[in-house]
Amino acid sequence: MRSLLPIILALSFPAVSFAQEPASQGIAEPAQEAVPTGLARVERERSRQCVAVLDRIHALEAELEPLANRSQRLMVVGRAIALEDPAEAAPFDEADKTEAAVAAWFERDAELAQRYLDAQDEAVAAERAAAREEIKNVVNQALSAVQIDAETRIASAGDLTTSVGGCEGAVLIRPAVLEACAGASSPVCDAAAAVTEQRGAFRFVDSPENLWGIQEIRPWTSPSPLTLTPDGQIGGARTLAYARNGNLTLTLAFAPLLADRTSFTPEQLERFQAINDSAGFTFQHPQVAFTPSFALRATAPEPLAGETMYVLHFDGPDQADVVWSGEAGTGEMVEAAVPVTPAHLGRLGRGDPLRFTAVRHNAEEEGAGDVVFSVEFTPLGQAAATQALMGYMADGLSTDLAQLVPPSEP
Repeated sequence: MRSLLPIILALSFPAVSFAQEPASQGIAEPAQEAVPTGLARVERERSRQCVAVLDRIHALEAELEPLANRSQRLMVVGRAIALEDPAEAAPFDEADKTEAAVAAWFERDAELAQRYLDAQDEAVAAERAAAREEIKNVVNQALSAVQIDAETRIASAGDLTTSVGGCEGAVLIRPAVLEACAGASSPVCDAAAAVTEQRGAFRFVDSPENLWGIQEIRPWTSPSPLTLTPDGQIGGARTLAYARNGNLTLTLAFAPLLADRTSFTPEQLERFQAINDSAGFTFQHPQVAFTPSFALRATAPEPLAGETMYVLHFDGPDQADVVWSGEAGTGEMVEAAVPVTPAHLGRLGRGDPLRFTAVRHNAEEEGAGDVVFSVEFTPLGQAAATQALMGYMADGLSTDLAQLVPPSEP
């Protein structure tokens, strides 16, 4: 069966896009859940390239391990300063310049604290505050130096992915790996050559056809209120669904899109406000724009079956209620932020499942397209998680954001 897939007009935002007035669209249902026709070529190529990539990753991890340990230690030291409790990080390494400075600060701070208690001298309090900021800067500069060192090593390590996708966590084709190894010894080569199958850092199948049958789904996660993450970013207030077929992994997050209002045009801000008003979401912040959104990510830099377009939609492919569509075969991971219309918010909250579908257009017939594969996100936990998050968007989000990001004076 075949049908027409009309061109979907899209309004492009900075890092955001959504279909104008999405409606039910028809695309042909695949006859059966067949292995994508290009899967074997893509996965054999991934496995061959991953031999060198995984060797580089293994060497890089060994290089970065001391830096990771150093970073963790500095964060412990920083927490001790914030709590004004040296026991949080004791004993200090006096041979380390940063830790020696922190140990000296703790001793001096204790002296100043006692002086203040004795004399209630505000000049002493000011000296303590200035010294605290100075030692915090010392630790932050040390952390920054570690980060710069790590970034430099990563940049000089060479490519850490392949032309057809990533290697970490990928299931590899054993014969292709052994062919690329050509008898060499490395963690991945040794694992592929092992006579006895052992589940370790690497997973293998003997043929690409076996790969597509490896499937995984995860229920929608429970959302939490907005919060500040350890690196100072705003986190929380999201629910995620995950699906995997072979090495194709799909992540879909439902969350508030929060961004500087100056990033958008007046027309875009009006569209956001219209969505919020229709959905009953009250939001007030002079510098931040908000609208409910999907964030989609798919590990599909190269077509698996000659597809030319990807579509995120409700309902089956033959009656697709389109949420988003994008070009296939860009050479990059599929990533999209999609504001969610009130109609789709309703469907989301009812637990109607979403699908990610690959479509191959027919060059000889304008607008005609065939489905080459389709993956469904499970509705398990969807209604409860998304309804809870929409309730938070309606009552709580605006207040919490104002506390985390206080409005600045005009």
